[in-house]
Parts: sequence; C-alpha cells; structure tokens
Amino acid sequence: MSGRNLPHPRPMKMLLRTFLVGLYALLAASCSESGSDSKSELSESEKAEISAEGAAVAKSLMMTLSTQLKSAMESGGPEAAMGVCASVAQPMTGSVSEQHEKISVSRVSLKNRNPKNAPDPVDSEILENWQAIADAGESLPESEIRFDAETGQAVFYKPIQIQAVCLNCHGDKEALKPGVTAVLNEKYPDDKATGYKEGDLRGAFRVVFEPGSKPLSHTE
Repeated sequence: MSGRNLPHPRPMKMLLRTFLVGLYALLAASCSESGSDSKSELSESEKAEISAEGAAVAKSLMMTLSTQLKSAMESGGPEAAMGVCASVAQPMTGSVSEQHEKISVSRVSLKNRNPKNAPDPVDSEILENWQAIADAGESLPESEIRFDAETGQAVFYKPIQIQAVCLNCHGDKEALKPGVTAVLNEKYPDDKATGYKEGDLRGAFRVVFEPGSKPLSHTE
C-alpha cells in the first residue's frame, strides 16, 4: 500500500486537541451549572431559626460559665475565678459545642485575654462596628448573623457586655488585687482585657452553624 494514502499525523493531532478542548469546555459548563444551585443567602425562616438556636446556645454557655465563676468567687475570691477562666472556660466552651450537632460556640474579643479568643477578620469587623455604635451612645444590637455562600457556613454573634462582677478581673489594671495581677502575669502575659467599665462591650459569643446543621438542613 502506498504511504500517500495514510492520513497526515499533524491534522490528526489538531483534531484530537480540538476534541479535548471541546470536552473540557463541556465539563466546565456542566460543573458551573451544577454549582449554580448553591445557596447565595439565607431564607427568612433559616435566619429566624439560626437566631433562636444561636441565642439558646449562647445562653447555655453564659449560664454555665456564670455558675462556675460565681461558685469560684464565693469560695476563693477573684483569684479563684481567674483560675476558672484559665483552666475551665475553654473546655467548657467545647463541652457546650458537643451538645449540638454541627454547631460550635466560642467567644471572641478585640481585647482578648486568651489567645484562642482572638477574632478573625469578620469577627473584628463586627466587633468594631458594635464598638462604634456603643461609642455613639446607642444600644447594641441583640445579635447579628453572617452567611458565607462559598462554605455554606452561617455564624451567629451575640454581644457580651461587662457586668459589675467582671470588674474584679477586667477593671482598671491599677485597681486589681495583687493576686489577680499575679495570675494574669503567669497565665496571660499578653493580656489585653483590662480597663473596662460596667456596660462596656467585652466581645461576642460566636455560634457557628455548619452546612447540614438543623437550621441549614432544609430549604423553603
């Protein structure tokens, strides 16, 4: 057979390349269409459920912490309460989180004491906005919800304000008892959480709802 009748290899390569490019474009379009159904915002019913559930989780943590701190204050004063914050508060936060499927709770503050409570950029934005509201003499919002369309994660924030009893460990640094100062120096050498007055914004309870958690497991 004469070699003149065989197809030239270059046109075959070009044909194969064109086919592959077309296949890639088709697959990309298919992926884009399948992703178009992803949620871009929360429904009103989801917002309401997240607000209710978030408030309940935050209250649970607040009550648990308050009970432990009150007991420590009565038995050993502010120094003992500081011990609760140093060794119990963080595990307690994890324990409350474990009671709720795909929901976690933590505390964040611009003036954090524990490094684990340092805010991320979104936390900081919210806390800075709230601080501006407080500085203007206006009432803080009851809560705020943020939704990340890319991850499908919703976050509920509730303000934490300084109570009179909190000033034993978070008030004017010069007025703190020597025992409290000693604990701060030992446990939190980089502490930022002093100088508060009653009613000041301390930070926020942060309740994270992962995709598939009860409030995010249904659609309207």
